[in-house]
Amino acid sequence: MQGESNSISNQRELLTRYARETGLRNPRFFIDDGYSGVNFDRPGWQEMMGEVDEGNVSSILIKDMSRMGRDYLRVGLYMEQFTDQGIRLIAVNDGVDTSKGVRRNQMRRKDRERDEAFAWNVFDKAEYAVLATINSDGTPYCIPLSTARRTVNGRDRVIYFHCAYQGQKIDNIRRNPAVTLTCASDVRVPEGRFTTEFESCVITGRAEIVEEESEKTEGLRAICEKYPPAMMDRFEQTVQSSLSSTCIFRIIPLTVTGKELKTGAPVL
Repeated sequence: MQGESNSISNQRELLTRYARETGLRNPRFFIDDGYSGVNFDRPGWQEMMGEVDEGNVSSILIKDMSRMGRDYLRVGLYMEQFTDQGIRLIAVNDGVDTSKGVRRNQMRRKDRERDEAFAWNVFDKAEYAVLATINSDGTPYCIPLSTARRTVNGRDRVIYFHCAYQGQKIDNIRRNPAVTLTCASDVRVPEGRFTTEFESCVITGRAEIVEEESEKTEGLRAICEKYPPAMMDRFEQTVQSSLSSTCIFRIIPLTVTGKELKTGAPVL
């Protein structure tokens, strides 16, 4: 019988070391060597979820979020499920740890930190968002985008943007799907003060090209309803002629944080 692949062996070594160094005891491995992450009918995944349903799992440790699966709609929903069940999810290379609120970095100014509902409100009001990706040489690449969100299974978990099928942005995401979005609204320089008032949000997540025509249409619909809503009577006709040549990305958020500075708040 052929042994496990080098990729699986390397992941096992990484996770074993992490578990040992962080005090995660009695680890058990669930392995889907050779199976596609596009679906969740993998035997290892199904076996693990059986243990989850039995209440035998306190923490889930993975190399990165793509190891859970590549259907990021369902990944986001599983993250919500694990949180509701009190199960800690750790993705080592993505810096995700749900016991810490799924945040890579803690905000220094706690007096300016705002909750997720505030952050989503900023996202909805903002005229545009700035997307950050990583170039092949490790340098950052940022670009402004028209973005919108859709509710999936009652949760505001999916962000959409559109672009061409060629370019630096799409090349970067194909290499590394980890992205960050930032938005700002209500920006104002108050008279007589050396500061700027603002509301902002930062959203981290993973981006993936949408392949299904129905979801591409819904992603475009969300964007068009936000930006030229007065033209929605022409949407169906326009989308049919442009859908095949338009690339739609979805982003499943991993972290969502808000920040606010208004007049009267402490100023450095």
